[in-house]
Amino acid sequence: MKQQQQHSKKLTALFLVFALVLSLTNGFTAKAAGTITVTLRVEQDAQTLLSPVQITLTEEDLNKDYGIGLATDSAATLSPLRALAKYMAENRGATEETMNRYIMAEPSYYGGLYMSGISMDGQTDGSASTESLSDVYWSYAVNNTVGSVGISEAALSDSDDIVIYGLWSPYPAEDEVLYSFFEKSEYTATVNTPLSLTLKTRGSNWVPDEENPDLWNEIPYEKGVAGATITAAEYTDGNSTATEQNASLTARTDDAGTAALTFTKAGKYVLSASRKAADGIHYDISRPYAVITVAEASSQSPKVTPSAKPTAAPTAAPTASPEETPEVKAPAKPKSVSAVAKNKKDARHSAFFKKNNVRVIWKKVKNADGYRIYASRKKKKGYKKVTDVKKKSAATLTELPKNFREVYIKRKKGTWYIKVRAYKKNGKKRIYGPYSKPAKVKVKEK
Repeated sequence: MKQQQQHSKKLTALFLVFALVLSLTNGFTAKAAGTITVTLRVEQDAQTLLSPVQITLTEEDLNKDYGIGLATDSAATLSPLRALAKYMAENRGATEETMNRYIMAEPSYYGGLYMSGISMDGQTDGSASTESLSDVYWSYAVNNTVGSVGISEAALSDSDDIVIYGLWSPYPAEDEVLYSFFEKSEYTATVNTPLSLTLKTRGSNWVPDEENPDLWNEIPYEKGVAGATITAAEYTDGNSTATEQNASLTARTDDAGTAALTFTKAGKYVLSASRKAADGIHYDISRPYAVITVAEASSQSPKVTPSAKPTAAPTAAPTASPEETPEVKAPAKPKSVSAVAKNKKDARHSAFFKKNNVRVIWKKVKNADGYRIYASRKKKKGYKKVTDVKKKSAATLTELPKNFREVYIKRKKGTWYIKVRAYKKNGKKRIYGPYSKPAKVKVKEK
């Protein structure tokens, strides 16, 4: 009996050792499985700062803050910002002591880090725009979808494609475009045969809930980017980029975001696109990226009917391209914007508000076809469209001067910031001017 007990203890000990070894093996296997390889690209205005490169991230990278305060605890993630930091450390010579000269990051109000600048050489100011402007920002997209969480919080997966891009306007309306991409990352074509390309964007519209107007629903969309210039340049190596300055071929997208390129020379090309903003100086879409391989045409010639006689093409007067529309100048920035909340203690004052509780007033802009009103809880970000103003409001608290406009809107209780900007119609498209300065208003009643 005693021998059986000893034998049983030996078996138990062996089992425990085996279980311990198995757990350690599984642990190492899990760490190995946590290694991912992603593709990273960085764009700024109308230039590429970093052509697509592959970066391998491991669980060991979660233990590094790279000198910019990335999380290293249980909240750490293999994020786009961590991928950028690792690239800077391995390829640009950035250290923990100097990383803040390459990546400008600071704690975000919503948690994690907010990135305010990128300098590929550690020398520039890291601005998101090539021009000196206060309204510039950096954002990112993963697999052509703009991130919905902070750049240091988004968790990446193996084979993800990351684009970090900088633009000059941080407050998009729902009919504007910021991030853009081609339908494919690689194309093939034949010499002298038109290739059709579509430039797209994804975003969301916010619309009031039908049952509860105080709630807003997010409606995702995907559409073509109109009025962009697609550029193709010869591909020489992985650092090749396409700009309007080195382009071998250019084309302009129509209202559906489609354009045709016809190559006359076989070879490999890199594709991108850009679009000027309303001010005619800056750019309002991120640069996309694709590669195209162009092959020689088939040596077989089409059969010609003997009886067919060549005829000269009729001479026609040159006409404008159907996608081109006359240039329209963007309207100026609205001034003297103010907002006042409904006051239930003043019966006459309240009567004009009807179902709304905020009155917005601003000075007219010359040659404007209309105005768009935006609101946000934060002074410097988060502005969403509230309404468009095309006609003068019927009711006024006081007689407005001829050069002022007004509108009544509805907001929940709390502090709000209101902005206004004018637009000019250009065919079916609206050309928006700059945003006004924000007007602050405190709402005490619905």
